[in-house]
Amino acid sequence: MGKIFKVSSDGGLPLIPESEYPATYEGYVEAPGLPHGNALRLKFRISSGEHEGTVVTCLASDKFTPKSKLFSIVTTILGKEPEEEGVDSDKLVGMPCVVAVKTKKNSQGDFSRVEEVKPENKEMGGDR
Repeated sequence: MGKIFKVSSDGGLPLIPESEYPATYEGYVEAPGLPHGNALRLKFRISSGEHEGTVVTCLASDKFTPKSKLFSIVTTILGKEPEEEGVDSDKLVGMPCVVAVKTKKNSQGDFSRVEEVKPENKEMGGDR
């Protein structure tokens, strides 16, 4: 059987208050063919508080260079610059960080998007 498509009353995109939240990196999905090239949709799960369990995302170019958004995010999650041989993205899954969430608009309405990834802040209530 194929996928069952069901009509949703909303766009299915999370909307939480703009703030900083403790989170864990949960992985990515490829987003090819965007206007500015191929990208990755990076997923973060809020790890505590009223919005615990909510998954928020951000887009980053799939280019991994020292000046790229992806490089900055990975460096922040690791707490150091990656080794020369690279980083296995699977090893980042579950690693703690803090995400700064902002509200954005699109044709489906308002939604929350990660604007910045910051180092883990133990005082925010992260579990790690």
